[in-house]
Amino acid sequence: MYYRYIKQYGVNGSKKSLGDESPDLSFKLALQLGITRLYAIDDQQTVAEYNKAFNKCIKDGEMNGDTKRLQKLDRKGTRARVMPALFGRLGIHTNKPKSLERMHTINSVGYITHESSGCASCREHWNARNATIAKNLIQQLKQNPYQKSIVIIGAGHIIGLKEELQRQYPTIKVKLLVE
Repeated sequence: MYYRYIKQYGVNGSKKSLGDESPDLSFKLALQLGITRLYAIDDQQTVAEYNKAFNKCIKDGEMNGDTKRLQKLDRKGTRARVMPALFGRLGIHTNKPKSLERMHTINSVGYITHESSGCASCREHWNARNATIAKNLIQQLKQNPYQKSIVIIGAGHIIGLKEELQRQYPTIKVKLLVE
């Protein structure tokens, strides 16, 4: 995907936001820093199951008001992204603690007040994916001799991944972009 991006947009990258974190942030940073090797740490194997459970959670929440809370969080996030996106500061906005917390709350279904099987399954898939990402990250760190590493991952994963890394590997120092 990285080399497809370079082939399509060249080493200067796309001038226009593509609305996706990988080409808009990850690839441009890699190009600017002269990084030619990117390592994948995400685990996409359960995304379909997560999405199915998320949709079931939404459907379950229509009766008890949970879906209205989700919609409110989503609208708030969408409105807050408009101006930063227009002025090329979406990455800065996305990495603010409030934005990260909102995305974590949405993705981990932390907004629900009435537990259902769909929501429980959704949360289970999300937490398992973050645990796998943490495990894959540590494996890459051990296999490579680098002193520092930059991890660029979807903003909704940041809080869960940081918690998972601190739980599984308490000696690893995790520093967020905003810190």
